[in-house]
Amino acid sequence: MGKKKLQPPEPPFTIQEYEKSPYWRNKSKNILDKKDIECEICHRKRWKWLPRAKKWKRALRFSCHHTSYINVPNEKPEDMMILCYLCHSTSHLILRVRQISEMFERMAKIVEEYFTYDKDSYKGK
Repeated sequence: MGKKKLQPPEPPFTIQEYEKSPYWRNKSKNILDKKDIECEICHRKRWKWLPRAKKWKRALRFSCHHTSYINVPNEKPEDMMILCYLCHSTSHLILRVRQISEMFERMAKIVEEYFTYDKDSYKGK
């Protein structure tokens, strides 16, 4: 008996509901399990080959970041960025603190160029 195929949440759903769903968790896990992925900002690799043990070891924590929600739940590769946890969390932090000073505002504009952030494109709830 095979595994039950996961389905996306029933529309309408919020992006937060979607990103907490088993469907998205499984989809992003399958992307992140590929052994050749690297962070699109800092280019560090997620997996490291251990020759003595003859196995792969996860070197860094990574995440799939949506740059566009227009195709949710049928995202295309260009709708996402693969980022290490450090680059992902730092980028979001910079976007949250942009109003503190001119320097943070300039940094936020750079982050938005990398993210090509399109958070208002989802037409759900």
